[in-house]
Amino acid sequence: MEMKTMISVALAAVVAAIPVCTGAMCDIENARLKHGIEIPDLDMLVGETMEVDLGDYYNLIPRCVEDYRDHGLDVFEATSADPAAVAVSIAADLTTLEIAARKAADSVRVTVVGVDHDPGPGHEFVVRVRAR
Repeated sequence: MEMKTMISVALAAVVAAIPVCTGAMCDIENARLKHGIEIPDLDMLVGETMEVDLGDYYNLIPRCVEDYRDHGLDVFEATSADPAAVAVSIAADLTTLEIAARKAADSVRVTVVGVDHDPGPGHEFVVRVRAR
């Protein structure tokens, strides 16, 4: 086999091994929980805001996140058990959880799940909000 052909075959094998961001691939692999890593419970003061990089807790495929963004799709969904005390949202980058402490509360459960065809389990954690 010629050197040029061998290089072409080797390059094709490498490219084939790189995950391509197809719909099915993103739905299966993107935004999956990292095993053994949990979002910690948080203590905040009224009026504080905080950002949590969800890439620290979920396996994210950058090409898939871009594909979701390009098609106007969400990667994550975040909910608060008491939005009047703790408001949560996902930033425009689709991978940052924004948390706003609005009023004092002993424990507000926040849930974050990856949004795709089979989201599976998510992260749940508690936010405690203290008065200033």
